[in-house]
Amino acid sequence: MISPRDEAYLRLRTRKKENIGESYGTRTSAGFECIKGENPIIRLSSRLNNQRLAKLAVEANRQGNYFSTNSTKEYEGSLEQVKKDKGKNPTKRNVILFAFKN
Repeated sequence: MISPRDEAYLRLRTRKKENIGESYGTRTSAGFECIKGENPIIRLSSRLNNQRLAKLAVEANRQGNYFSTNSTKEYEGSLEQVKKDKGKNPTKRNVILFAFKN
């Protein structure tokens, strides 16, 4: 596994040579959590690092579907962490809310 930052650098450095990640993708340590009608949250330590969840996500992707569950518990927990971390330096946060303005 690789951080999204390192993965981006790797893609840039190998572009037009090996094209790492272009054909088969890469697995990064971060992941998004989303629920309908709400802004996405990125967790720098994705819940999909759990092997059981990762297998379910890979299988869903193979079938052309996005991996999803019927639960909002994880998103709500991450949102609480965002609120707790509000005053922290951004480099010290593990959970970040993407807020979009209309």
